[in-house]
Amino acid sequence: MTCTRVVWMRSAALALAGGTSLLAACGSGGDAAAPAPVVAASVELTPAGPQSLTVGDTLRLAATAKDAGGSTVDRPITWSSDKEDVAHVSTDGLVTAWGAGSATITAVSDGKSASVPVSVQAAQPIPLNIAGVVGKDSLPPGDTPQGGQGEPVGEIACLGQEQLAYHIHVHLSLIVNGEQLAIPLGIGVLGRQVLGSFVTGGSCFYWLHTHDASGIVHVESPNPGALTLGQFFDVWGQPLTTTGVAGFAGPVAVYVDGKSYTGDPRAIAFTERMQITLEVGTPLVPPPVYAFPDVY
Repeated sequence: MTCTRVVWMRSAALALAGGTSLLAACGSGGDAAAPAPVVAASVELTPAGPQSLTVGDTLRLAATAKDAGGSTVDRPITWSSDKEDVAHVSTDGLVTAWGAGSATITAVSDGKSASVPVSVQAAQPIPLNIAGVVGKDSLPPGDTPQGGQGEPVGEIACLGQEQLAYHIHVHLSLIVNGEQLAIPLGIGVLGRQVLGSFVTGGSCFYWLHTHDASGIVHVESPNPGALTLGQFFDVWGQPLTTTGVAGFAGPVAVYVDGKSYTGDPRAIAFTERMQITLEVGTPLVPPPVYAFPDVY
């Protein structure tokens, strides 16, 4: 409107001669179109083809957003895996092989996506050795003062000899901030006698106990029936919750036989050669897989 008033305040002759062009010039300047927003028309992945991994392996994927002309554009990328229990993917495209199976990793930008199929093979089980130590040997042996000191712990008694009416073995792994810690020897054994890092005897044995620091839990009860991870921790005298394990605080991830378990960890009922992994804090690492000694 200001431009229009300036033109028509001139003489009639000037207005007739140049007013129209002045108005046109003024109007054309105000109608300049805003630049079109830059968006991704496609996404390219590198490497692009199917990938084969083994549990524990990592793979770095790179995603590039392209415009309609094929030029690279700077657009945000979102990553996802359709099977987190097989393959995890980080926010920057690092894939970690988690468990045996197949998964699809997808990168998305502005509604456009590209995917890579990933197949994961099971890792070779790690042999467990009698009297061995699995993990950093940092926790003290035996029960804490809050654990079994000879009196029954719930329904779990401490008896003068091991019970073999119901006899199975379970493996327990404890990983704190990515580092595995050894489950101590002598849990559930009073007056323990140790020979070569193996408990050979004691004044009494709870139905749940450890002979060494390999992580093998011996379940030996006079009566068949499910005993639980919570009961083992009660005998040990260590806390077990969804926010901490054995005095280590943080979010707790639980895996049973390599699969994510989202229930109450205390409720896990032991079965023969079950493998339980408790991870506290970050980073999370794939749960290890072990082979029990032949004698168990």
